[in-house]
Amino acid sequence: MKAKTILKNKPAIQCAFAKDVVNLASSFEELGSPFKEVGEDLIALHTKDVINEEVVQTVRTVRQLGEQQFKAFLKERLEDKTKLLTDALKKNNLPTFLRPRKETCVQRQG
Repeated sequence: MKAKTILKNKPAIQCAFAKDVVNLASSFEELGSPFKEVGEDLIALHTKDVINEEVVQTVRTVRQLGEQQFKAFLKERLEDKTKLLTDALKKNNLPTFLRPRKETCVQRQG
């Protein structure tokens, strides 16, 4: 595998990866496993902020949206030929963790 070869040959990548794993494990120890959470809140592990409902909705529906857009792309460009294959795609502009529409985080209580 190419990924294994890259990791073997790059000590800096190995070190950064190890640091990320330690940080993630530390977050799990501090907050508890997010996979055992019962609530509906989506929490950013690195900040412990509860993510706002708009971003949660993006996470829950983005796959379905992508599949719909892919089917529309195929239909418009390859089946119906109502658009050129090179026509620009519409930008979704969905709220995300890094690009929220408005304030998306609130400090978690406790």
